Amino acid sequence: MEKHQLYQAAWQLHQQSEAANFKINACEGAHFCACPSVQVFCRTQAQQKSPTLYQPSLVFIFSGVKKGALGAHQFQYDADHFLALTSPYPFQSQVEASVEQPLLGIQIDLERASIAQLLQDISQINGRVEPPQNSDTLGIESHPMTEELREQLFVLMRTLQDPVAAQLFGEERIRAVLYTVLQGSCYHLLRRWSDMDGLFAQFQKAVAYIQQNYQRLNDIQTLSQVSGMSASSLNRAFKKYAADTPLQYIKKIRLNTSRSLILNGLTAQSAAFEVGYESMSQFGREFKRYFGYTPKQVKKGLLTK
Repeated sequence: MEKHQLYQAAWQLHQQSEAANFKINACEGAHFCACPSVQVFCRTQAQQKSPTLYQPSLVFIFSGVKKGALGAHQFQYDADHFLALTSPYPFQSQVEASVEQPLLGIQIDLERASIAQLLQDISQINGRVEPPQNSDTLGIESHPMTEELREQLFVLMRTLQDPVAAQLFGEERIRAVLYTVLQGSCYHLLRRWSDMDGLFAQFQKAVAYIQQNYQRLNDIQTLSQVSGMSASSLNRAFKKYAADTPLQYIKKIRLNTSRSLILNGLTAQSAAFEVGYESMSQFGREFKRYFGYTPKQVKKGLLTK
């Protein structure tokens, strides 16, 4: 499978999705496809390091380059590498793109239950389960693209261009992509994510609770109870897997969510209250410190588009 064939299939999918999608997204040029778990995105301008929030997903790039930084950890994803994330990760990202070589790719959202079910189905057929390797890495990794994976992605994108085929076979094509991913170096990350025990699973329980309760969560005692860890163990787990303390992680989730709400039409005040801020002055200070611009500048940018 030639890279230019993937590029052409992704470009056609982007053009089709762009025409059908009128919702303003937090990510410039991102559009939902016929399968709700897949988005296609395109950028024609480079972007310096700025905060980005990804949900658990696989991110495939067919043109251009993205570089990410989470604490001291650096990773790159491009036409030869894809990104796998198993938690909502707020990290710094940088885009290398131009009109001649845009950033073009797709994002496939992941659900832990679906990965666990697929792993179970595989083990029932081949009669064995390979245990995950012990790892101190984050729940976010860059992995090499393979020829088999490129072929499955091409079939997926061609399927999504046909609304009827997408309804009939879209989920099967996504499942085939996931199966191919599990045959490579990403297996151990996704297998570790699907397991329901161990330190990483306890960290995931805390993250899941934050996603549902970040608006009113201001201490870590409840997180400690939910995850089954002491406060000190919880702090160590977040520093290990998210390069942040729990409270820093919660703040970044709030701020990234508030920016998305503003980009989707809410006022800055409404967005601040929606994510749990009671003080607009505090919200404005923390927003500016994190993003480098104010909520009003986000709103003005939206209104002038």
